[in-house]
Amino acid sequence: MGFNTPAEVVAALTKNGINKVRYPLMKTLLLGMMAGLMISFGADAAMIASHGMENMSVARIVSGAIFPVGLISIVLTGSELLTGSCLNVLGIPTGEIRLAGVAKNLVLVAIANAIGAVLLALTVVYIGQLDLSSGRLGAFAIKTAVGKANLGFGPALVSGIWCNFLVCLAVFLGAAAKDVAGKILGIFFPIWVFVSCGFEHSVANMFYLPLGALAAQSPAYAEAAQDLLGISAAQLATLDWQHLLVQNLLPVTIGNVIGGSIFLAGTYYLALKVYTK
Repeated sequence: MGFNTPAEVVAALTKNGINKVRYPLMKTLLLGMMAGLMISFGADAAMIASHGMENMSVARIVSGAIFPVGLISIVLTGSELLTGSCLNVLGIPTGEIRLAGVAKNLVLVAIANAIGAVLLALTVVYIGQLDLSSGRLGAFAIKTAVGKANLGFGPALVSGIWCNFLVCLAVFLGAAAKDVAGKILGIFFPIWVFVSCGFEHSVANMFYLPLGALAAQSPAYAEAAQDLLGISAAQLATLDWQHLLVQNLLPVTIGNVIGGSIFLAGTYYLALKVYTK
């Protein structure tokens, strides 16, 4: 056949997860940093393409068509992404790796992803990219971060669940393909859906949240956000690091882990490995 069967995909992802958990520390950190950069490049390009659009539906569709470049690059280069690494739980039932090892790997990958994401956010501010459209891009970065910071713990968690259900589905479909073109197509559409639906991705937020917080420190960008996009002073005040971490990044990350490890990986493991008849 021209593709791997679902059972073959689960077997391949299981073997892959076992190998990833056993990576040396520096390999995990280096590949994780690269993945953080790749996701952030896709997020940055999506933001640039959509920041001037008034129609939210069109803006999300356009963003969703650009954002997948991040995960496509990660899968094809073998880089390490927190959300995709949730599939490593498939290796636990084999007895070759343990939950503690999977959890340790997720923490290391998250730290490395954050380094890559924050690095790009800092350099985007430094090179003056936020001046685009007379500062509107800076205002849009603030609006994006404000929206995420004020989403609420519960909604952020549930949004994170469905986000990573789709991200891990993209990895699953990519693994089903046997050629590069098929992998790209398999990854592209679920990611397009998650971005279009506005679901929350922890690693993308490691880029968006620091970028918005940094932009808010500029009086020019803050004023543009208030004048052009209706962001209030009270909303700007929510862009402090503690608020962004506790009200968004924490619940989104928890939701991502649940969505990828339990909802997708757990369901397909039961369906394709346990209940085989």
